[in-house]
Amino acid sequence: MLWRNRRPILNENTDSTDFDAHYVYHTAWAARVLAKIKPKKHVDISSSLYFSTIVSAFVPVEFFDYRPANIKLGNLTSAKADLLSLPFPDDSIESLSCLHVQVHLYTGEGFDCVSW
Repeated sequence: MLWRNRRPILNENTDSTDFDAHYVYHTAWAARVLAKIKPKKHVDISSSLYFSTIVSAFVPVEFFDYRPANIKLGNLTSAKADLLSLPFPDDSIESLSCLHVQVHLYTGEGFDCVSW
C-alpha cells in the first residue's frame, strides 16, 4: 500500500459510539412502524438508501430517487422519479416514506424548505 493511500483514523478510543441522532431516530421509528403494519409493499422517495435496504429485509421496497441507486438486493427495486412529478396514480400507494428530503428541494427560487 502506498503511503498516500493510507487513511488513519484517530480519536476513536471513546467510551461510546458517536452518532447523529438527527438522522438515526427518524429512520428507526419509520422501520418500526413498517414492521408493525406490515404493508404488502412500501414505496420510498429519496430517503436514506440505508433505510430502504434494511426495511427490504422484512417488506418489499420500491426506492425512487432522481438518481436511482444501482443496487442488486432481494426485495428491493430502485428506479428514477422526480419528487415534484411522481409517476403514481392517485390512491395507489399503501405505504410511503419520504424521510428528511424536503430540506434538499430546489424550487427555482433558491433552496427552500417546502411543506407538502
